[in-house]
Amino acid sequence: MSDPILAWHFVTENRTLRDGQKVRAGRVYRLPKGSQPVLCKVGYHGSVRALDALQYAPGPIVCRVELRGTIVEDTDKLVASERKVLWVADATKTLRLFALAAAEGALKAERKRGREPDKRSWDAIRVTRNWLMGKASDEERFAAHSATSAAHSAARHPRRPPTGRPDRTALHYADGEPTRLLDQWDGADLAIVV
Repeated sequence: MSDPILAWHFVTENRTLRDGQKVRAGRVYRLPKGSQPVLCKVGYHGSVRALDALQYAPGPIVCRVELRGTIVEDTDKLVASERKVLWVADATKTLRLFALAAAEGALKAERKRGREPDKRSWDAIRVTRNWLMGKASDEERFAAHSATSAAHSAARHPRRPPTGRPDRTALHYADGEPTRLLDQWDGADLAIVV
């Protein structure tokens, strides 16, 4: 038996585990007697860092949990024979704000490298943040998403003038390598999809 470990665990919007059990704060979930936890197969999983738990998240409901009993540790997750749910919260808005911050960081990194991101990407982040705060309509968010999608498409499929050279104005790239800019468009897409 290991010492208890505090961890993070995400579940679906309907607050159920993959086996169909409802998640409730204060409840302890246990493997049947004789069962041993096996990473990715059997047991009650969690991650010490919330960021690690996100990559396994089937939904936006976050649980703060205590893993107990027999615990198997990996680099970014753990599995235990018992998991006590300490509290449960809907993290949808927080996750969307996190995605916006990540997208904004990607655009700032491009700017720092001397490649100015398309204005539509900045607008998408601004409109989505306003939408989350109740200051922009669904229609405005959809329009910003459409504009960003157009910018993304332009970067992936540049127009070709009669000379056969890509239209650098449409792509906003400095050295003829549009793929280096695609991360910026993907980051902005992330901001709008959230």
